[in-house]
Amino acid sequence: MHLEMLLIHVPKLTNRLGYTLNILFHHVLHTEFSITTDEEYFLASGGARLCYGPRRLGDTLHIKSSKLLFQTSIDEQNPNPFERDGQWMLFPVYGSDQDLPFDPLAATFYMVSRYEEYLPHREDEHGRFATAGHLAVEAGFNDEPVVDQWACMLRTLLMERYPDLAIPERSYRFVQTVDIDAAWCYKHKGFFRTVVGSLRDLIVRHDPAEVGRRFRVLLGREKDPFDTFDYILDQYRQRPGDKLIFFALVADYDQYDKPANYQNPHTRDLLQHLDDYASMGVHPGYGALEEPSKVDIDTRRLENILHRPISKSRYHFLRLHIHSLSRCRFVMNDTAYFPAEGGRYGQHQPSFADSGSRVFFHQSQTLCFVQDALHRALYRTLCARQFAADAGEFGRCRVFHLSVAVKNPVHFCRYGLQRTAGHRAVTQQRKTQGVQAAEERFQTDGIVQCHP
Repeated sequence: MHLEMLLIHVPKLTNRLGYTLNILFHHVLHTEFSITTDEEYFLASGGARLCYGPRRLGDTLHIKSSKLLFQTSIDEQNPNPFERDGQWMLFPVYGSDQDLPFDPLAATFYMVSRYEEYLPHREDEHGRFATAGHLAVEAGFNDEPVVDQWACMLRTLLMERYPDLAIPERSYRFVQTVDIDAAWCYKHKGFFRTVVGSLRDLIVRHDPAEVGRRFRVLLGREKDPFDTFDYILDQYRQRPGDKLIFFALVADYDQYDKPANYQNPHTRDLLQHLDDYASMGVHPGYGALEEPSKVDIDTRRLENILHRPISKSRYHFLRLHIHSLSRCRFVMNDTAYFPAEGGRYGQHQPSFADSGSRVFFHQSQTLCFVQDALHRALYRTLCARQFAADAGEFGRCRVFHLSVAVKNPVHFCRYGLQRTAGHRAVTQQRKTQGVQAAEERFQTDGIVQCHP
């Protein structure tokens, strides 16, 4: 007989607390729960119970609370990150009778809400939240899905105390995303851009070989190096359980946005062809951060091309401020990770904007291959394929982010699921097998080039 619902007692129900409980128990653990502030009712109830507050009630599980979820103002916090048994934690609590040495609810809210981005902070040269000042980066757990791990800790405690409580097992699905910043390197650029590009290669870069390559592509003697879409779709068809999403840049041409002209019939045909086989989202241009109206312009352009509504987006250069999520029009907005490796908010599960609109985040696999590092780049792809098996083996939902820096194409994927000797041994085995398999199984055609 399975218990249907977990009863949670809180001294006061606030918006922050309700939001956090919904994330942890509904969206991550998929567990039905109810909330009460009535101590007598809570103590008289049977079944699975959890107490969140400054003191324990009865002999139930108790999470000692910090002040964050009962505050209404946005103030500087001191989360005091610490590591215990290989697990990072925030907001430590003290006492010999504590079931957990920290407040996982306050820690979850701090990470998922991206609390630091509401406070005064530094920005990089593109107006993005500077990774150097981020708590997770400074502590060294920016590549860890700590929120999911904290949820797993809660699940373990609840199942040990209430073995009949129905908490389903976690499942994993691989989602590959591709930004179409420039559909072609040389083709369909128009006369002016072709001439300017050729003169730049010849006069500025002193690279006549590049000019020759450009004209071989234009004459049909060589394939455009960016035209890898058939290869991507072919790989996708071979893995029916995966999901593929393209984000198309259809902004106007400027210093940072250099897409193919969205009015070009070849561009329209390509986007319609990709939409027949995979999901499509808009890739709002660089200037959309300063001028939000450009998001609507770009979205309408893509909707007119595909003849259907667009509900997914990922901003070019990952330029998205946390405050803009409150007016987010998209069901899925995938700008949750840093320009460098790692995630912003320690979770790879659905989250919500302040308005209540669903905003789904995930770490995407951005492939940025270069000829002289092909085998290493293909090894990354192999790691991505192997990851689902590792996730099931170690029982942890761990999604990684592959480095997108062209200057460092040989960066190895870090995808540790559980910091144990057994896992480290398996990880090393995967690396050895991965490099060998990449060298044996893959050819030098089908290079995917996507620029951040």
